Amino acid sequence: MKKNEILTIRPANEISIIFLLISIVFFLSAIGVTVSMIRGLLSGNIVSLLLLLLVVFGIWMALHFLIIAITPKIRLFCDYIEITHWKYYLPYDGRDHGLPKLPKSIVTTIRYDEFKMFGVFYAKDIKNYLRKKSGLLSNQWMTIMSTPLPLPIKQPKVISELRQVLLFITSDVESTVVDTSPYGQNQIEFLLFELGKHTNILSSGRVEPKSHVNCYILDVLKSIVVILFITVLPISTIWLEGVFNPSHTPSYESIWRTVYVSSFFFANLCLSGIISTSRDSQDLEARRFGMIFKISTFTFYAVFVISFILSIIT
Repeated sequence: MKKNEILTIRPANEISIIFLLISIVFFLSAIGVTVSMIRGLLSGNIVSLLLLLLVVFGIWMALHFLIIAITPKIRLFCDYIEITHWKYYLPYDGRDHGLPKLPKSIVTTIRYDEFKMFGVFYAKDIKNYLRKKSGLLSNQWMTIMSTPLPLPIKQPKVISELRQVLLFITSDVESTVVDTSPYGQNQIEFLLFELGKHTNILSSGRVEPKSHVNCYILDVLKSIVVILFITVLPISTIWLEGVFNPSHTPSYESIWRTVYVSSFFFANLCLSGIISTSRDSQDLEARRFGMIFKISTFTFYAVFVISFILSIIT
């Protein structure tokens, strides 16, 4: 820990945990293949070269997922904030690909007395500002500035325009855009709360600052619970089916079993979508996506119930 460091926020949401788990799986797979390769070399097996390539590929993939999972972080010190983020906002800028380069990160340092504005916005807020000079970002920027000074900012490359981004603007009108996806919602709210205390500036954007217990282990455990709810809970219904119909063992094959497990999985995904979009009930697009998620959730849960019953009785 550096001198005068107050707080460190590390990735702890579901995506980061999944990437970390995937990297561990690839590392373990590489070890297993290495053992097989050594045995093959001792026995003169001609597939040893292929096994060697698999080891290299496994280690490379593990490094990729590990870097993506643990590289981003935000550190608060007594006088400044230090943000480690991707050079191109995302791990790759769209022109690059994963072969053979590893993701590039940079460190941005901003003193608290240099802040002019900060907050969480949608990617579409930046798009509306750049194309139309309108929308939430434009309105809040004009409110803060006494003169119509243009904001130099680049449109982040994202799949969804409802993707949340952290925007930091300094007094010399320099902007930094950071992806929020590695962090949990509580972490972002707590960061805004702490920044508000150090800068004496009220955060802008779509997320309200809130004080939370800053415990990395607790944040990771919450994410693991969400992952288990989405993935493991649907699979566990296979054993529940066996309770109602003892002849249907876990190895029992049925199209209805495939349907109800899949529908339960997608229903849980849609339910998480409802939770994420409900945080901003004022945005029309978020409300529209929220309604789509609600209809999809109800449909998938209905399919789950029907197919689960059919799987039991057939």
